[in-house]
Amino acid sequence: MVIENPAPIDITDYRPTGADDRIHNPLLKEIRDIMDRFGGSGSAKARTFVAMERQSLIGQYAFAIPTADTLDTVARRSPLVEIGAGSGYWAMCLAAAGADIVAYDIFPPGCDPFDISRRNWQFRTSYFDVRKGDDNAAADHPDRALFLCWPPPENPMGSRALDAYIRAGGHTVIVIGQMNKPVVMGDARLFEMLKDMEVVERRFIHGWPGFNEEIVICKCR
Repeated sequence: MVIENPAPIDITDYRPTGADDRIHNPLLKEIRDIMDRFGGSGSAKARTFVAMERQSLIGQYAFAIPTADTLDTVARRSPLVEIGAGSGYWAMCLAAAGADIVAYDIFPPGCDPFDISRRNWQFRTSYFDVRKGDDNAAADHPDRALFLCWPPPENPMGSRALDAYIRAGGHTVIVIGQMNKPVVMGDARLFEMLKDMEVVERRFIHGWPGFNEEIVICKCR
């Protein structure tokens, strides 16, 4: 098992690299602009203002913040299938980082815009070709690594996708979010399933201030 960054970190500690400059990532740019206005990396004031903008930026982009190091960790497991892709922001960034990825969401942005019961309320903008599909779509791609980025809290979407993927013969799952907190991300069954798997890599990532976000990669068989 590979373990890096043993202590929690957040995006205000991050130092962008040349690899970040090569990826179109407006979320990271907006965060960096906020930090530059309020004291720069490591500043308590910058951390406060980034935290204040979290909900607005999530609605515009994604639940987690892609950085070059985390994108590289995920892209190395390509090809990928993402379930619950939302706006497709992570899929866009991963494709730019060299990953072969297909992305699904039960309600992609723009899907049924005149039907309020089938509208994606969380994301308004689409950054990638997100296909319409629920958790069962994972079973169509057992040859790809399953990618789950902040599956919705107290919701079985993540565990159902992982179960369908395993039943179809899937081999690897990658999860990003705050682990072991079903009230924040995923459901209790998802964490029980992950506990029974071989962990290949687990480390903290540069996430939102106030959250201890991790990436966990497990073998499913």
